Amino acid sequence: MSTNADAQPDPNNIVEMDTKATMDHFENLEQLQPADSQVAAFFDLDHTVLNGSSGLLFVWDQWRKRQMSFHHIVAILREGFLYKLGRADFTTSSRMIIRAVAGRSEEELWRQSGIWFQDLVAPRISAEARRRVQSHLARRHRVALLSASTIFATTPAAISLGLRASDAIATQLQVEEGRLTGEIIEPMCYGAGKVFWATRWAEQRNVDLARSFFYTDSISDLPMLERVGRPVAVNPDPRLKRHALQASWPIVKF
Repeated sequence: MSTNADAQPDPNNIVEMDTKATMDHFENLEQLQPADSQVAAFFDLDHTVLNGSSGLLFVWDQWRKRQMSFHHIVAILREGFLYKLGRADFTTSSRMIIRAVAGRSEEELWRQSGIWFQDLVAPRISAEARRRVQSHLARRHRVALLSASTIFATTPAAISLGLRASDAIATQLQVEEGRLTGEIIEPMCYGAGKVFWATRWAEQRNVDLARSFFYTDSISDLPMLERVGRPVAVNPDPRLKRHALQASWPIVKF
């Protein structure tokens, strides 16, 4: 069988490449696709846009300011560790963090979150993620963060990336008379819940999910990855990497 050393690879067969090659691949794809506000690019936050976990950064900040008890800290970290081992559900530790702030003033938490974000979170936003967001915006694509984190983490991150606060799709917390109840507005923006909230956001903006992108690191986001037309595995966990290889999805590093 004859081969051509100068032949260009078929974009549909490109699976795992270094960051520059993968970004070039997507630049080529986007050049074939006109600028279009019906196309969206969704970005997960933790371990995708952010080099780390916003939840753990929040817990650390609460501990150093003595605003969360040692009992709460240990329980949350234990659940997080069990989740990493595959022996606990992510939502358990998330709900524990949310219950730990029950009774706090919403206004005060927004103020504290702004300080926390600038201090601990903003320095950990990936430069490649920023570049990728700007690349989509330049093509008039809609861009949104889509995260299981709360709006107190995702909203300042969205604004930092040049997006609107309304482009932060995240877990929303119940508020009564200006104070957090410790409960969420269901469903949590996690797993299939991400599809629910992203679909609502897309319908309000006439976005076609079948033509849209989703960048994420976690196998827990498989429902949303399968919902969009252009899934991208970013810094993937082992299970997502295996799935991406099998599905011929691009794998990139931010």
